[in-house]
Amino acid sequence: MIHPVTIYSPKGKVRKVISSKVLTKKLYDDMESETLKGRQSRWAGHKPKEEIKKPVRVVICEYCQTEFQTTRPDTVYCPGLDLPISRRCHAKHYRERRRKPKIIKVCRLCREEFLDNKNKVFCRNPCTHELFRAAKGAGN
Repeated sequence: MIHPVTIYSPKGKVRKVISSKVLTKKLYDDMESETLKGRQSRWAGHKPKEEIKKPVRVVICEYCQTEFQTTRPDTVYCPGLDLPISRRCHAKHYRERRRKPKIIKVCRLCREEFLDNKNKVFCRNPCTHELFRAAKGAGN
């Protein structure tokens, strides 16, 4: 809402009062004329560009080796079903690349060999439970 404006003379007397209706009309008239001026100067002699058609290329996915078509020059993975384009196979490739290789370890309790890529020292739950029971029994 625009409030009325009172204009005073240098001597402090009221010279003029401008109502809110007049101010609102002047504001919107100025805004409209500015936007029209800007449009006319900006779009004067403008011709719409012709749509550039990108060439379609056939690409083989680096992860799953399936063939697919794309217009993007940098796509190397096939489009995903539930993820945005080029993310499903890319995510799988990244996960496999980051995954630690499994190494052969020897269980501390039963001396059985097992494959693991983490810091486990026991082969499976029975060995872990036996050690837990032994430690619990020694504590009593």
